[in-house]
Amino acid sequence: MVIIVLIKERGRFPSVFYRLVAIFGVQEVICYLFNQYIQRWPTSEFVYIHYFYQLQIPTKIQVVWYFVYFYTQLQGVLAATILAFNRVSCILFPMHHDTMWRKNLPLVLAIYYVAPFGCYWTLLFNKGVVECDNGTGMDKQCYFTYDHSNTFGISVGNNSKYAFISLSVISGVCNFTTLFLLCLRKKSLRIRRNWKQEINLFITSFVIFLAHFAYGLVEQTVPAFYRTSKTASTLIFGVILPLLYDVVLASTVLSLIIASPKIRQEILYIFGEPFGLNVTRQTKTVTMSPSKF
Repeated sequence: MVIIVLIKERGRFPSVFYRLVAIFGVQEVICYLFNQYIQRWPTSEFVYIHYFYQLQIPTKIQVVWYFVYFYTQLQGVLAATILAFNRVSCILFPMHHDTMWRKNLPLVLAIYYVAPFGCYWTLLFNKGVVECDNGTGMDKQCYFTYDHSNTFGISVGNNSKYAFISLSVISGVCNFTTLFLLCLRKKSLRIRRNWKQEINLFITSFVIFLAHFAYGLVEQTVPAFYRTSKTASTLIFGVILPLLYDVVLASTVLSLIIASPKIRQEILYIFGEPFGLNVTRQTKTVTMSPSKF
């Protein structure tokens, strides 16, 4: 709903921050769908019997879905970093912030779409496969992986780990710098009536960072202790991580809805009208200073 509102009513949300949120939101939805396919569905006995049982033989096409999942997952961490940069630059350069971001938006998006490919390109030269612990008599103890036939001496796991650590550190520094600057300039922001707006946008950025950081931390550390057990791997990859990603997506959406009264109003206006909800919509155009973006 939030993505639909931000795209459909983009004239009412002119800031680059919300444009980035809409773009990154599409990635989050794609990642969530592939999360179901790669992690959750192989643990379902029904889905296994009707589909995944045939994937115990490595196939080329399946590794594409595996690649897309990890590609979009890293995009999520990168998105949190970009939003953190956006907020800290807003405080540091309030007068030129929006112009600067609009001018460099194509470059930012190019990095956003190209950079994750550098971490996972070797996956495309392998084959996807579903591994199951058939020895237990429970075929549903399965998880998705790839056959490691062509690694080119490059560790996808290490690339993912280093990228996650680097982006998380940068994002964390930017978020805490933003918080420090907000506290430092609280008085001037209150005078310009920008305080509440900036706090709301910061909260959104910080929650997105925190959600992806927590998920990535669990994914990067916990599975390493249980690689030798297919049962434990199935539990982690098929149950725990998908549930955590549910929390990530829910946290992201709720942070946007809670932090922005205008988004709440637009959601009620667009989606409440068919159900007979009479929602008053603000039609007055307000000129906002660049620091609000």
